Amino acid sequence: MYSPFFATWGTVTNLSRKYNVSRQFIYNEKHKLELCLDISQKNNSLEDNKLKRTCVIKQILSLRLVNKSSIIGISEHLSYFENKFCSVGFISQILTKAGELIGDKIDVDLPETLTIPICSDEIFAGQIPILVTIEPKSMAIIGIELTDSRDADVWIESWKYIKNQNIEFSSLINDDATGMESAREQLIPDTPRQRDTFHSVSHKLGLWRIRLEEAQYSAIQAEYEAERLSKNAKSKRVKIRRKRALNKAKVKTQKAIALYEDFKFLYHCLLECFEIFDKKGKLKNVLSVTGDFVTAVEYIKSLNHERINQEIKHIDKDLDKLFFFFQTAQSVVNDLSKQIDADILCQFGLAWQTHKKMLKAKQTDRRNILKNKEQRLLKIVKELLENEFEATKNQIYDKLNNINQSSALVECVNSIIRPYMNTFKNQPTQEFLNLFMFYHNHRRFVAGERKGKTPWELLTGKKQTEDWLELMMNKIQSIC
Repeated sequence: MYSPFFATWGTVTNLSRKYNVSRQFIYNEKHKLELCLDISQKNNSLEDNKLKRTCVIKQILSLRLVNKSSIIGISEHLSYFENKFCSVGFISQILTKAGELIGDKIDVDLPETLTIPICSDEIFAGQIPILVTIEPKSMAIIGIELTDSRDADVWIESWKYIKNQNIEFSSLINDDATGMESAREQLIPDTPRQRDTFHSVSHKLGLWRIRLEEAQYSAIQAEYEAERLSKNAKSKRVKIRRKRALNKAKVKTQKAIALYEDFKFLYHCLLECFEIFDKKGKLKNVLSVTGDFVTAVEYIKSLNHERINQEIKHIDKDLDKLFFFFQTAQSVVNDLSKQIDADILCQFGLAWQTHKKMLKAKQTDRRNILKNKEQRLLKIVKELLENEFEATKNQIYDKLNNINQSSALVECVNSIIRPYMNTFKNQPTQEFLNLFMFYHNHRRFVAGERKGKTPWELLTGKKQTEDWLELMMNKIQSIC
């Protein structure tokens, strides 16, 4: 029999004579060597398969979480490169198992209890509610749960689960959802609550500003049409009838314009009450602000618009909780005033407030106006502080960012997660939500004021040295 070890005839005989051993001994040693080589080749093959599998799992996670690809899309991508680990079943199993291993707990790993403010709200995948709780400053997700309902019991269990991870709530920012409010009263009644100013005022009344503006333009258009018809009338009877219609249209237009202008002015008065600093940069007095707010609300009621007054009833409820953020603002300003000159602090306060408005602005022109205004305000203190400007600005902005008025950041999470929902056809799994929470908390922001940092770093104050994918692979080694 041919063997690569003894390819030349007479090799065994020559070896036995040279080393004075039997031919059988050489054959026995040859057999042992072949076994060792065979095992080594098998081990190398297993190692190669493991490396390939690990590489594929990394690609699957990256394509799913970064590229937001569907499972079918991932399968097609991998098969294009002739990868044998590309079946839809394999990809689905890997994602499900990875989600199970990651779990639904936030991995803060701190020796002491973490006390933080929280924003809680509900987002929906079709008709399926997802309970989301985040820390607003870092935008870290500390709880995301797929549920069957939004009842108080479900929220209680969700918050209990978070608290059992050595996390305490310094304050709660949420809207007026019945189940959530009932859960707060039962589980954390002593935790200060900030009513969500966006959903309570800006969202509800902002829609009415748009509707009244549209109604105004519609009335104007109807008046133009009535005027055209009046001019084109031929007979005396038609002229009289169309003249009456034109007069009615004019009265309706005047009322629509007056209602819109009055409401718009009062609406902006309400929004101005949520500004923390006055025009000189000084912290507003909360009692004065609340008084101005109540006055504006009463004037809106006097407009006698039935449907708007229905919205006002919701605003009247727990009015004091709309301005809890002033307590935080007072504390922050008091701390800063011990280190920074009052005039400089006022200037920075106005600049920060302008910066916040700029971030919320949707129109490019308005955003540019606010950006230029912020730069003008900062230019004044930059000349005074010189080399200390950047450090002082970062310190003040960072402290002021602790003031939170709205749980609208949950809507940001909603906008981030929405493309994934589309690939799920609005039928997500808890395992995917686990993966999404881990990815979101450990990936680096690529734009905005959090650019270059991860939510986990901002939440814990610790430096994250590894990429989110490496951290995730460390947790799911068992499936590689």
